[in-house]
Amino acid sequence: MRKLYVALSASRDEDNLLDNAWNCFYGNADGIFIVGSSAEELLRSVNIVKSKKKLSGYFVGVNYLGALPSSVARLFENFCVKIDAVWSDNALIRENGDQSYAKMIWDSFKKLKSKVKYFGGVAFKYQKRVEPKDYAKIASISSHYMDVVTTSGEGTGIEAEPEKIRVMAQAIAKEDQYRTLNRDRLAIASGCSAKNARNYPGADCFIVATSLKDKWGNIDRGKVQELKGAIA
Repeated sequence: MRKLYVALSASRDEDNLLDNAWNCFYGNADGIFIVGSSAEELLRSVNIVKSKKKLSGYFVGVNYLGALPSSVARLFENFCVKIDAVWSDNALIRENGDQSYAKMIWDSFKKLKSKVKYFGGVAFKYQKRVEPKDYAKIASISSHYMDVVTTSGEGTGIEAEPEKIRVMAQAIAKEDQYRTLNRDRLAIASGCSAKNARNYPGADCFIVATSLKDKWGNIDRGKVQELKGAIA
């Protein structure tokens, strides 16, 4: 079953954050990622969501913008705040050369006391450009250093090229067949909507915000339900 995660902004407005989280929950999204640039705001936002009984077991991940993903996981562990995943825009994978930084991050995740999934940004928007000829290579390498290889289109709200997703998914699947793994392999984190989701049969997860918002910038429960139905 393919998964839908909704990206929510960390917020000091508790009511607005919860309204959006409930719309994700009752819209049948598989979980949320809370995105922010402040540790204080992220910790507070996760605690607000998890404080509600029905949401306490809901999948909640974080994207701490600009922070080293393994440090983010340790931060939440040290504060005893349970999260299910860390998403980073840049997994520090190099299509040519040394993978010591990527390995250091991945090794840190494996040493955590509780399981936290790592969604690592690869060929991702606003990061170092990866040429199309290298999509298969970088996807293949990346699959060894994270739980879910996470890619995107050229920018926020811009859909990824279907061929890019096809090539990356195929490369990751080829690696996995030798490791007999059954897992979510590839996520897309930009430009997905109910209209184009079927263009990406190789994607296992969709991290979405833009196409799910109403005219006031809040998450529309009906749009969440529609997209969830489209990717099923």
